Amino acid sequence: MTILMLTWSGCSKENIDLLDKASSGDLNADNVFPDYFRAQQFLLGIYSNMPFSWVVFNMGLWDGITTDMVPRNAWSGHSSFVSGALSPTNLIKNYYTTYYRGIRGANLFLENAHRIDVPENITNPEQEIENMKMEARFCRAYIYASMFEFQGGCVILTKSSDPKAEPEIVQRSTYEETANWICAEMDTLATMLPQEWDPIYYGKPTKGAALATKARVLIHLASQAHNSNTPYADDPNFMVHATC
Repeated sequence: MTILMLTWSGCSKENIDLLDKASSGDLNADNVFPDYFRAQQFLLGIYSNMPFSWVVFNMGLWDGITTDMVPRNAWSGHSSFVSGALSPTNLIKNYYTTYYRGIRGANLFLENAHRIDVPENITNPEQEIENMKMEARFCRAYIYASMFEFQGGCVILTKSSDPKAEPEIVQRSTYEETANWICAEMDTLATMLPQEWDPIYYGKPTKGAALATKARVLIHLASQAHNSNTPYADDPNFMVHATC
C-alpha cells in the first residue's frame, strides 16, 4: 500500500505538468542569420561537408588508385578501383547525404546573408558579407566539382528546399552542363576572391583555388574517357589517354 501511494503521489497533476515541453531554443534561420557570430559558425559548418581524399578513400589518398602507390589496407577504399568492382551500386561510400547537406547549407547561407547584423567594429560591413557569400559559393562549387569526379553529371541545386513543401523533381544535369556550371562559378569567383588572405584567415578560398578547381574539372572534361567513340576494350592505350 505504501508503494502504491508513493507511485500515485509521483504522478500527481503538479508533477505531470513538469513533463510539458517548454518552448525550445532550437536554432533556425530567424535566430541564426541576424546574429553575426552564429552566421559565422553556420558558414564554418559548410566547410565541414567539403570532401577530401583522405576521407573519400577511408584514410587513403588518390595516389592509391594509380601506379604511384600501393595501398596497404584492403579496406582503405582503393580496392574497388584496383579490382574493377566499382559500380553505381558498389561505391566506396555514398556521399550524397554529406555533399547535399553542404550544398543546402551554402544555399541557405546565400539566401539569408543579407540579414546578418555585422558588428560596428568591422569597418566595411558590406564587404564582410560579400566575403562570406564568396566563401559559401566556393564551398558549393567545390562540392559539385568533387561529385563531378565520381558521378559525372549532377543534380545542381542553387536554392534551398522547404522540407514542408511538396517534393520537387529536379533533372540531373549532363556531364557537360555540370562541368560548364562549375567552371562558370569558379570564373566568377576568381574575379572576386583575393590572391591571398591575411594569415589569420589561412585556409579560406583564394583566386588560385578557384582557378585550380576549374582546371581540374577541365582535365576530366577533356579526358579520352569522355571524348572517344572507340570502346575502351579495343583501345590498348585507353588508360594512358584517360589519365592524361
